[in-house]
Amino acid sequence: GFVPYAQIADVVVERAKAPGGQEGLRVVPQRGAAYLAAGGRTDLTLRLREPVVLQGLIKAAAPARVLYLAADDPARLGAALRDRTGLPPTPPPTPARTPLPSSAVLSSFL
Repeated sequence: GFVPYAQIADVVVERAKAPGGQEGLRVVPQRGAAYLAAGGRTDLTLRLREPVVLQGLIKAAAPARVLYLAADDPARLGAALRDRTGLPPTPPPTPARTPLPSSAVLSSFL
């Protein structure tokens, strides 16, 4: 199937496991999702404005509104898709905060 840029509502760089850990195209109609996996995993999620029908090897698959894709460089592909579709750049991840030991927190109130 063909996905016009205008149909892409969001692009998220995230890892996901394909159903059953399988490779290739796998559509899960109950979720409205399609997985195009390599090594049983995907690296990039496209959320679409409307469902698209993907063409399988033999026949068309059920419509999907969420596409999970494998990519060699998901951050670069995600940035390129965001730029091409006019979506804002993905904000950098927020650094994890290290919690203070409970004794340090209590002493600050004393």
